[in-house]
Amino acid sequence: MTTDQIYRIDLDDLFSGPMDLLLFLVRKHELDILDISLSEIVTEFLEYLEVLEIIDFDMVAEFVVTASTLTEIKSRLVLIRISPEEEEESEPDLDSNAPQRRAC
Repeated sequence: MTTDQIYRIDLDDLFSGPMDLLLFLVRKHELDILDISLSEIVTEFLEYLEVLEIIDFDMVAEFVVTASTLTEIKSRLVLIRISPEEEEESEPDLDSNAPQRRAC
């Protein structure tokens, strides 16, 4: 991909630049992934694709890989923040529904 084809994202005051740099900064803990709206990034990219006359599939593939990597990093951090107590509270009590399931 040439320099004029590099897709740049702009997240207000948080970050502005190429997506691979965003991924690098997240991995180096320079930016907090929890502060980044991945849906905003995807929406901006879809708007960008709508104005292109010819879609560069290599660029789209690179975006999908980078966006999915950011999503994976963010989901792991969100899952880490769930404490064991919260996890137990959110699990349904399957034993209390056992008589209802047997009756069916």
